[in-house]
Amino acid sequence: MCEANHEYALAVAAAGGTPVLLAPLSDSPSYIEDVLASLDGVLLSGGGDISPRAYGEVLAHPTLVSVNERRDYFELQLARRAFVLDLPALGICRGLQIMNVALGGTLYQDLTQIDGVSDEEAHMHRQPKPYEKGCHEVAIDPKSLLHAIYREKEAQLSGEALMLFVNSMHHQAIRAVAPLLDATAFCGKVIEAAESRTSTFYTGVQWHPEYSGNATPLFHAFVNAAKNNAMGR
Repeated sequence: MCEANHEYALAVAAAGGTPVLLAPLSDSPSYIEDVLASLDGVLLSGGGDISPRAYGEVLAHPTLVSVNERRDYFELQLARRAFVLDLPALGICRGLQIMNVALGGTLYQDLTQIDGVSDEEAHMHRQPKPYEKGCHEVAIDPKSLLHAIYREKEAQLSGEALMLFVNSMHHQAIRAVAPLLDATAFCGKVIEAAESRTSTFYTGVQWHPEYSGNATPLFHAFVNAAKNNAMGR
């Protein structure tokens, strides 16, 4: 984590992990390697919008907020190297978008750019406090790791899509899914999760499980993957 509310740290700790906040002190690849060498897993947290330049766009949508290109560059490198090293990685909201852009995907700068998504529907994805409450459902692919993570808690059959009620605090979303990732959850036309099926654990979600009860299975799965990675070194 290189920028995070305390909820992320609490969720990692509650799952049995030790959270470590990372600082983007250098753009050097050697610094990235040194940082990752000291970690068992990487959590890419929520935050401000990613610069459109990171995925090849020049014009910025007027709704973009809190763009920090230094943070973008640092996290994009973390996400790429974590993938190459098969280091367990979990992306939350912006973190999912970072994972997708890092591996060659693109973003909608605003949900209203999605054909068929109304202003009202786009507004639904930006709920006010309290964030612990859900505001819409997502349908999770039955073939995904994400489905397996939540299936037992939700008493869901393995061959059926899992409907999960989640919170939502975003105005951007994945446009083109990175070639090395698969979209694994949807709310209508909005991609709500993606993962690598060739990695041990490389998964991101568009919602914020750190605020809600459904955080437990996802953060436990991430921390367990990190612990297994540490044991395998």
